[in-house]
Amino acid sequence: MLREPGSGRGRRPPSGSSTVFLRKFLSVLILLWVAFGLAACGGFLPKSDNNRHNQPLSSGTVNALKAMGSSPGEAMVIRIFKEEKTLEVWKRTASGEFRKFRDYEICAYSGDLGPSSRKATVKAPRASTPSRPG
Repeated sequence: MLREPGSGRGRRPPSGSSTVFLRKFLSVLILLWVAFGLAACGGFLPKSDNNRHNQPLSSGTVNALKAMGSSPGEAMVIRIFKEEKTLEVWKRTASGEFRKFRDYEICAYSGDLGPSSRKATVKAPRASTPSRPG
């Protein structure tokens, strides 16, 4: 079998100026996309100062914690009861015991009442997530 010269494997596409431009454009586009993705994940973008979770506690809250023998840095437990529409905040005291700090009324929630797992409960799904200030 005879082949024509320049046909078959190893053939390179024409290197016209439009092909070179397209390759460079796509390379720069991909590089910018990756750089922006890494910057967004890495925290290189400016951060907003109005995040509510970063605001300091009010002096009234800090004083109430001190009055019960706790502090803002102590561990806390949050319990949610959907049927009663209540959120409870418990704080660990200096003696190591947990005492109820406050109750909050839940005005709305999603989902229906009922079991959150195989065992029937009216509480929100159980989770153990450590939360530390700062």
